[in-house]
Amino acid sequence: MSTAASSGGPSYNSAPAAALALNTPRLLLRAFETSDAHAVAQLCNDKLIYETTLAIPFPYAQADAIGWISTHASTAAQGAGFSWAITLAKTGELLGAIGLHISRLRQTAELGYWLGVPHWGQGFTTEAARAVIAHALTPRPDGVGLVRVHADHLVINPASGRVLEKVGMTFIGETPSAAVKHGQPVDTRLYAVTGDQWLKQQAARQTT
Repeated sequence: MSTAASSGGPSYNSAPAAALALNTPRLLLRAFETSDAHAVAQLCNDKLIYETTLAIPFPYAQADAIGWISTHASTAAQGAGFSWAITLAKTGELLGAIGLHISRLRQTAELGYWLGVPHWGQGFTTEAARAVIAHALTPRPDGVGLVRVHADHLVINPASGRVLEKVGMTFIGETPSAAVKHGQPVDTRLYAVTGDQWLKQQAARQTT
């Protein structure tokens, strides 16, 4: 019997129509605007972004960015997910994107992100991911109130795995032939953190 047969779960009638702004020491995570489309296209139209992700096409045009951004409001209003623009707090420069794809039935979410190549290696993705995971696992009304956040990455992109480890996720396992890239099956590595694990991590940080 499929677990999807259950019809229970919380109501998301009051879900916001956009991602709430999140602040970190260096970043402002905010909802995307149509005016961001040009910057998104410039960053995503890079072969390295394409090679390390599954959903981003190449070449990537401004029309692709406009179409992607246009889906955010309805997805958020349905409680099915949120997308944040990763921006520098001091200048407003757009660096990349991070988001949650939420299972309303399971009360869990998949974390996804990409960062423009010029901004790699500076800890921005780790900083943004910590904020989004905290928001996801913090009980309502201050957070989304989910019980688990997971993420996976292509095995050819180990840097993404290091990010997930830094933000407190546990390696679950490697899945062979989990997706197709360039017409060939590719393996992925899965990581996750539960709400209980995250609370224990926060308590441990406060005592050190």
